[in-house]
Amino acid sequence: MSDSRQKLDRSLTNLNHIIKTLRAPDGCPWDRKQTPHSIKKHLIEEAYEVLDAIDHNIPEDICSELGDLLMQIFFLADLYEEAGLFKLFDISESIQAKLIRRHPHVFDNLPAMSEEQIKQQWETIKAKEKKHRSQPAPPEHDIAPLPSLLATQKWLRRHDTTPLPPAPQMSAHLNQLKISTNQSTAETILGKLLVYCVQLAEQHGIDAETCLRQQLINHSSNTQ
Repeated sequence: MSDSRQKLDRSLTNLNHIIKTLRAPDGCPWDRKQTPHSIKKHLIEEAYEVLDAIDHNIPEDICSELGDLLMQIFFLADLYEEAGLFKLFDISESIQAKLIRRHPHVFDNLPAMSEEQIKQQWETIKAKEKKHRSQPAPPEHDIAPLPSLLATQKWLRRHDTTPLPPAPQMSAHLNQLKISTNQSTAETILGKLLVYCVQLAEQHGIDAETCLRQQLINHSSNTQ
């Protein structure tokens, strides 16, 4: 085993030990009382802080924020281990098996494939995995549990084959929104317009979430 591999193994083992120390009976009271549900908001916050660090492209900050996110994963793993459900080892084994299973073109030495063929293969393998779940997925499982903009983008990429609504129709919706005095009607129209914007982004090969986030950053800079 190389020295760098040994250092990595020791470091990850030490992080796991630190989490268990914090969660021990004589550890930190705050860490002791946490549950998977109470940790969810911190997991989301840390993920978004990683995105923010990447946007600002400061390696020191990116490294630090990735560490915070990694800690949340180790923390959750310890919570579920205490509940007797699975361990950190099981998480690692699960993702390794999934990566190998979903990349047969790499690990099974298959002929070279185009990017589109790889995407189709990925979806086919995922569909097979769903059939072998120990528990059936809930009806809403196909809608990604992401912020709505990201979820819409992901859903459209998988399912939407309908053409974009004509521009005059969207203009009519926009004009109707401007004069609407009914909140429910306004929410419905605005929802359609937001989906339309995501469809436009997909048509142009633009990541809608990144696009909106960049506009927010630019707007924030211009108002300071």
